[in-house]
Amino acid sequence: MDIAVQPIGYTSLNERKSSGSHYTPKDLSDFVADEILRYWHPTNDTVRIMDPALGDGELLLALAQKLNNRPNLKVQITGFDTDHYAIDTALARLKDIKGDIELSLENNDFLDYSLSQFTETLFSSARSNLVKQFGKIFFKTLMFSMYGI
Repeated sequence: MDIAVQPIGYTSLNERKSSGSHYTPKDLSDFVADEILRYWHPTNDTVRIMDPALGDGELLLALAQKLNNRPNLKVQITGFDTDHYAIDTALARLKDIKGDIELSLENNDFLDYSLSQFTETLFSSARSNLVKQFGKIFFKTLMFSMYGI
């Protein structure tokens, strides 16, 4: 793998420390995937997997490979990472998995994404009423002062 396109977690110890990246070793990923599948009892023909900090995709790869052995199973994988090189690496590793797999990998901070989804849902009806009563500028000022959004 060319170092210019490697995820931050692989380039140097200093970069790994500054980004907080720690990539899951293959042996640990295989063990975790086995344990997840040992206790997982599917209730339908679709399984959804979400990794909030996917790195190079090692855990998702282990799960996808093990789920590939189950016939008639659709796998939906969603992953987040702030390192776009990690997203590219994970995508390259996961795209060759056979079977009915849907991939959605985002170069985004999962916590920021979750907060935006939560506040959007939580305040959607309240927002509508506030905007109608006080106007858009008031609502934006209120949300910024309360939540920094």
